[in-house]
Amino acid sequence: MYGIPDNPSPSPEFSPSPRPPGQSPTPPPSPAASRSMLALISDFYTKPSESGPADSYRGKSANLTATLLSDFTVKCSKAPSRIRGNNGTSLAAPEIWCTDNGEKKMPPGKYSLTYSEPPFVGFKQWRCDDFGDGNSAEPVLVDKADWSFTLKGNVRVVCVAEFTMD
Repeated sequence: MYGIPDNPSPSPEFSPSPRPPGQSPTPPPSPAASRSMLALISDFYTKPSESGPADSYRGKSANLTATLLSDFTVKCSKAPSRIRGNNGTSLAAPEIWCTDNGEKKMPPGKYSLTYSEPPFVGFKQWRCDDFGDGNSAEPVLVDKADWSFTLKGNVRVVCVAEFTMD
């Protein structure tokens, strides 16, 4: 009916290439939609004074880095990082978000978190939270042995390096 023979001979250019037994085809690359947003910020805790709550930190901020362990060329550095609560630092601040090739998206995978703290402060811990589509946070597991975490696809994670005053 459409001019196609009943038993066409296979065309050599369209023949599947032989594959060793048990080997599955290579999966297609992950779509860009699976990429996630990642932000790095610092938080400094000062000791409360006798007269009231802790003063807000006014010193230098820390340099923060997240590196994809499967590809060390994929990294996010915030040097210096923004300080939580200072100068309008919030989820809406574009400066806190990591970029990869100009996009505010990072590939999923296991990331190592590192820091360089300013003088007179001590490192306490990394804390990461997934903010999903809103402002409520779900904790993300951070391995305290090597300060690493897994960035899943289609999430919006904020990692905070917490410091204390010495």
